[in-house]
Order: sequence, then C-alpha cells, then structure tokens
Amino acid sequence: AIIGSLLTSYVVLLHRQPFNVDGIVYLQTASVFLNNGFQAAMQVYNWPFYSVLIGVSSHITGLSLQQAALVIDAILNAITALAFIGLTKQLGGSRQTQYWALVVILLYPYFVHDKDNILRDFGYYAFLLVSLQFFIRYLQSLTWRDALGWAASLLLAFLFRIEGGILLLLLPLTVFLKPQLSWLTRLRSCLKLYSLHFIAALVGISWLLVKLHQHDDLS
Repeated sequence: AIIGSLLTSYVVLLHRQPFNVDGIVYLQTASVFLNNGFQAAMQVYNWPFYSVLIGVSSHITGLSLQQAALVIDAILNAITALAFIGLTKQLGGSRQTQYWALVVILLYPYFVHDKDNILRDFGYYAFLLVSLQFFIRYLQSLTWRDALGWAASLLLAFLFRIEGGILLLLLPLTVFLKPQLSWLTRLRSCLKLYSLHFIAALVGISWLLVKLHQHDDLS
C-alpha cells in the first residue's frame, strides 16, 4: 500500500503540472512563518497548521518549501491508503476484498488527480480515516487507548481542516445509540471520548489567563 501510494504520487508528479492556487497560498504562509513567526502567518492564512508543518519540515530537512510540501503530501496519502485498507478489514473485508480496496484507493480518479497539488485536504483525509478506525474499535472495546487515539487523530484532522471540529464535538454522542449498554455506561463512555477536549480546554484557558495576567502587568 505504501509503495503503491508513493509510486502513484511520483507518476502523477512526472507530468509537472502547475500546482493549485491554494498551494501558492500555503507556501506563502509557510515562508512568512519561517521569516516572521506564527502571528504573521495567521495574517496571511487564518488556518495555518499545514503551512507551519511545511515550514518546519523545510527548515529541518533543508528541502525547499515546495519539495517539503510534496513529501508531506506523499506521506499523508500513504497513511490514507493504509487507513482505507484497515477500515475495510475492520468492517469484515476478506484478504481479497482488502486487495480490491488497495486498487480502489490507488486508482480513484478524484484522489489521484489531486496528487500533483499541494493540499491540506490530504492531512484531513488521512487522519479522519485513522480516527474512524479508532472509533470503531472504541465502540467494541470502550478502552482509554482507543478513546484517546480517536480524539488525537481527529484533532489532527481538525488542524488540517476546520470541518473536523464538527465530528470532534458530535461523534461521541453516538455512543448513546448503543442500546445494549446501560445509560450510566453510555455516559461514562461518552465522557471518555471527550477527555482530550477537556484537557485541551484546560490548557487553552490556562494560556489565556497567563496572557491576560501578562497584559495587566504591562499595563
């Protein structure tokens, strides 16, 4: 799956088509982040996680911003392929069905067509599918490991595209649709899924209070 995904990305890039207009914005934002910091990057593009990731990768590896973006996208596409096959297996797919899933994800026209572009969507697709794997396992196991794995992977998807926030907020409520569980068990299971949300909210509130305290001191 990984080799196939990387090969299809390479074959598409051989056409050397001009990449998408949004990609130019992401690279500009990454450049501003490297030169002027996060706040300046926010002024260029207000959801800059993907661009920051490109900038940091470029700085660490010595690759150009465009090269770093293409490497990141290739890795994310490989994760998407693996997660898609993993979901097929989780849903009862046989080994033969998993091979067909591999063919579908490698040759799906809409997905392949975009592989020469620089898109934050690749990160959203990858971690959304990973989060669904954790969520399905959680509905079966109700363990902390799967709950935190779901929240962390979907949080990453959210950082790539804001639409992931809707799933972060609403998907845990589907636990209440499991009639074989008591209401108390459903409530505890739902709160487990929200645990990382509570931690993130606590960190955010603490950071805000520190900033307000610093502002008062400066005043």
